Amino acid sequence: MVIAPPLDLGFLSLISSGIAATGPLWEPLVRLADGEVVDELLLASERYEVWLRCWAPDTRGELTAIGGGSTRAANVAFTVVRGSLVSHDPTAGRGELVEVGDTRSIGARRPLQLANLDGEPAVSIHVQSAAPALEPRAGLSIVAGTRQAAHLPESIVGYAAHPSRPRLAG
Repeated sequence: MVIAPPLDLGFLSLISSGIAATGPLWEPLVRLADGEVVDELLLASERYEVWLRCWAPDTRGELTAIGGGSTRAANVAFTVVRGSLVSHDPTAGRGELVEVGDTRSIGARRPLQLANLDGEPAVSIHVQSAAPALEPRAGLSIVAGTRQAAHLPESIVGYAAHPSRPRLAG
């Protein structure tokens, strides 16, 4: 059995920004809870997962494998779709404001902390890929708020990530 490496950061960034531009897929799943970051699994395949993260004001989180099931290091890309986040790289000792339409990525085993330091909620789309596969899954599926998987055409990722798709305006 050959174990595939995590997907390339550039490809993960394309998926993240592409899914971010398809609001009708994720907007109905936005949920905010006081003082919490709420994660919702959007898409899952054998090579990557796409998560919606809803940030209440003044919340913080690590940019690591999302979903609580995996502690393995993962390549991650994220796009802010509402509000703004501050990313902080503790190894470099610097921070950066990430606003609507901005996409950032971080390689496996590099720490990155994210925070919504604004008084308004924020929402972001995260794509993560770890090696070995995050969890064996057959094909591509979409998971809505009920956590029930329904199949989504694999073409949605190509459509959402295609360079001709309009991107979010900052």
